Parts: sequence; structure tokens; C-alpha cells
Amino acid sequence: MTAPQVAEAVFDSHRFVKRLTEAGMERGLAEVLAEEHMGPWIRNVATKTDVESFRREAATKADMELVRRDLADTEANIRRDVATKADMELIRRDLADTEANIRRDVATKTDMEAVREDLANFRTEAASKKNLATLRADMVSKKDLEHAVKVARLGLEKRIAELRGDLIKWMFGALMAQGALVVAIIKLFS
Repeated sequence: MTAPQVAEAVFDSHRFVKRLTEAGMERGLAEVLAEEHMGPWIRNVATKTDVESFRREAATKADMELVRRDLADTEANIRRDVATKADMELIRRDLADTEANIRRDVATKTDMEAVREDLANFRTEAASKKNLATLRADMVSKKDLEHAVKVARLGLEKRIAELRGDLIKWMFGALMAQGALVVAIIKLFS
């Protein structure tokens, strides 16, 4: 209601009684009529107690609304915290799994390093064995070569000895032939 409407709505009972008595009505009858006329107004007019009660009720409703909002916020926070705790538990499990995987990988890498060292040692040993086998093969072929040289030398020595014998025979034969020729020439000229 606006201010003029409120002013019109206010019922002035004193003025009402005064105007009725001035118009010739008895005072008692005017007062009864004023009371009857004011009845609906009085029932709709709020008293100080009504206003205080309304204020308390409104404050209580506002407080209840604040409490409802606080409860809703608290419930949302609790749900978020519960979700966060569940997420944290998942994260903890993931971290534990990751840590176990890392430890396994580190152990595997350590094992790999040991395998690499063993492989390097094996390669070195294999190379040494290969070199040893080559040396042995070289020694065998050297011995074979020495034996072949020895056999060849013996063959050459035998051949040289045979050639010496043949040479001595030829020389002796040539010497004999020369001697016979010299004797024949001497006899021829003598």
C-alpha cells in the first residue's frame, strides 16, 4: 500500500462519533456504531505483539534458511571431501603401483647391467678363445709346415746326395774319358 492508501485505510473512530452526534444521533448509539464499524478494521490491524511475533518468526525463518544453506554447503563439502578422500586413496594406490613398477624396473636394469657385463666378459672370453683357436690352428699349420719343410729338406738332401753321386760318377767318367783321350793322343803322337 502507498502512503495515501494507508491514510485512507486508517479509521478515525473519534471523528466518526463526533460527526454522528453533530448530525443528531445519540452519543451511545454513535459509539456502538463506531465500534461495529471498526470491528473488521481491528481484526485486520496488527498489534505490537503481532509485529514482534512476526519479526521473531521472520528472523527464525531467515535463520532456518541460513541453517539450510549452511547444511547444504556442509553436505556439499562433505561429499567433495569424501570424493577427494576416495581420489586420494586411488592416487595412493597408483603411487604404490608406480613405486613397485619403478623398483622392479630398477632391479631389471641392474640385472640388465649384470647381463651386459657378463655378455662383455663372454665376448672377451670368446674372442680370447677364438684367438687361442686361431693360434692353435696356426701352430698346427706351423707344425705341418715345419714337417713339410723337413720332409722337403730331406727330399732335397736325398736328391742332392743322389745328384752328388751322379755328379761324381760323371766327373769320374769324364776324367776317365779325358785320361783315355790324353793317353790316346800321346800314343798317337808318340
